[in-house]
Amino acid sequence: MIAMRFDPTRAWLLAVALATALAASSDTPGPDFRVAELEPGVLVVTSKPWHANTLLVKTNQGIILVDTPATPADTARLLDWVEHRWGQPVTHALASHWHADGSGGNQVLEARGAELVSSQKTAELLRERGNRAAVELAEMYRESSPETSKEFEEIRATPARRTFQVPGVARFELAGEPVELHWVAPSHTPDSVGVYFPNRGLLYGGCIVRSDGQIINRNELDAEGWIAMLDVFLGLETRFVIPGHGQRFDPTMLSESKQAVETLGSE
Repeated sequence: MIAMRFDPTRAWLLAVALATALAASSDTPGPDFRVAELEPGVLVVTSKPWHANTLLVKTNQGIILVDTPATPADTARLLDWVEHRWGQPVTHALASHWHADGSGGNQVLEARGAELVSSQKTAELLRERGNRAAVELAEMYRESSPETSKEFEEIRATPARRTFQVPGVARFELAGEPVELHWVAPSHTPDSVGVYFPNRGLLYGGCIVRSDGQIINRNELDAEGWIAMLDVFLGLETRFVIPGHGQRFDPTMLSESKQAVETLGSE
């Protein structure tokens, strides 16, 4: 019998490879993520630091992503995980609005060859405000979460090249899937849109839809327009509604959100 010598370098490399494989095959992209499968081929991934949602829709031609995680690092983690899970890349990425929890990972998607799609207004706001907002977010988290602060520092505002005009409904076919983008008025932000998959009864309402009935970020709020947007959403046939934050996916959030905004408008 030939005695085998222990090779610490080889053992370390095997351990790293095993850890990487286990991470890629895990149920989530990492400890700071939560994943909900609404139905086969439809995932909602919730990520730090604001429990923000990313929608992933698998088709036979690719993967459609709606709203990136807030940082490039978390976006890269998500893409690695979903591409391993589904065996194909994200081909199209839609941004519901210009904030980091809609567009913060755009640079990663563009570098990997995904087509970025947004309203022209989102592209303009991201170009005008995106880098400055990233600096402000990095400063906000510098003491409470240095790691998160560093991740915000990595953001480079990356507007979509493919844009559409508002108001109204923009209809696309992305990765073979019909998709509608709805905007009639400013709401949570001047550019916030709803992303609707009519063949699936699936509405990504983003930050226009509140899972807890709380209107927290009011910096760009337009209450009248917000109500108008929710009226549009209420007119759609929906089985699932995805809010910008939180893990509720029932259509009753639409009427609850409208009530919350109406109450806010009367304050």
